[in-house]
Amino acid sequence: MKLSRDGYTIWMAQQPGIGQYNLKEKRYTLHDPPLLKSKTVRQLEEDRFGNLWIGMQGIGLYKWSAREGSKRFADGVSKITEIPDCSIGKIYEDSKGYIWVATSGYGVFVIDPTNDKILLTLPAIDKDGNYTSFLHVHHVMEYNDTTMIMSGGTSLHVFNRITKNIRTIGNENTIAGAVMSVEKDNESGYVWLSGTQGLYRANINNRIFVLFNRMDGISDDRFMLAASYKLPDGRMLFGADNQFTVFRPRDVKINNMAPPVTITGFKVFDKYLLVDSLMRLNRVELTPKQNSLTIEFSGLSYAGAYLIRYRLKGVDDDWKIADKNNQAVYTYLPPGDYQFMVKAEDADGKESLHVTQMTIKIFPPVLANLVVLWSVVIVWSKHPLLDRS
Repeated sequence: MKLSRDGYTIWMAQQPGIGQYNLKEKRYTLHDPPLLKSKTVRQLEEDRFGNLWIGMQGIGLYKWSAREGSKRFADGVSKITEIPDCSIGKIYEDSKGYIWVATSGYGVFVIDPTNDKILLTLPAIDKDGNYTSFLHVHHVMEYNDTTMIMSGGTSLHVFNRITKNIRTIGNENTIAGAVMSVEKDNESGYVWLSGTQGLYRANINNRIFVLFNRMDGISDDRFMLAASYKLPDGRMLFGADNQFTVFRPRDVKINNMAPPVTITGFKVFDKYLLVDSLMRLNRVELTPKQNSLTIEFSGLSYAGAYLIRYRLKGVDDDWKIADKNNQAVYTYLPPGDYQFMVKAEDADGKESLHVTQMTIKIFPPVLANLVVLWSVVIVWSKHPLLDRS
């Protein structure tokens, strides 16, 4: 459904055809031009010239010219042949007036509506034959004048339209089910996304996703493809099968502080060591053959939303985000001194007050042998049954 720039025409995507409702005259008209083959209309977008861009189920993209179709609707409909015959997931007009078209299986296209020429293609398959992030894009949204956000699968793709760089955030560990629609809260900068298993608030900077579902009062948390809208007063609507959820983002309060993180397990290869004993040591000392480590940790809190970051100083240049297993794995570390650090961040990106640390020393082969030999000498010298003469 799309409200026209004229302020009194509502366009509706239907199955089949396009519905037109005149608010002034309270008159409804159904347009089912032959060129659309009575197929399902999935998307409608109006450009700054009053033309309609029509996204179809299975037969690609069409355009209705307001000038050529002013007397007879069907006369204004034409096919955009540069777009393959496919299902259109989303059509979006950005602040520059360009039309973004998200397809299923063919990537994303950016069109100049003044001449219908394609300005940019984000392909689904790269030149080496590999699938890209744009294989199946369900939604496109402008975040700011340089950044576009696209949803695909269990991820958000942040695209810099100047540098052409792509940054992917979210995965199956942070988003359950597929992302269906995306909206930005201009007041806070958070991105809200609906999916097949709930509604999420995302911070695209620190990559924290907060889930809301039936347990939070959403009656139907299985949302529909590209079914969202932001009202002029800031409220957001996300559509499900037979209803929609509406809320004001500023009214959603998340006050849980990030908990301190505890190291809960320490494994050398497949053997667990007593972590409580290790944490009491000034330094964990290991031999050269004990150089494959798995360190497990937890915030020990199941309320609120937070993520855990960790770093092994001497190996990691920057902090890493923990996956759902909450463990850091390092294999075949060379001899040296290491500092393992782990911390939490809350939903607003504020760090926990405490950073948990563990110092680790892996001895080089020669020094490790000397340490073992010296230990044997000490034990021998203190044995009461040995004749020291």
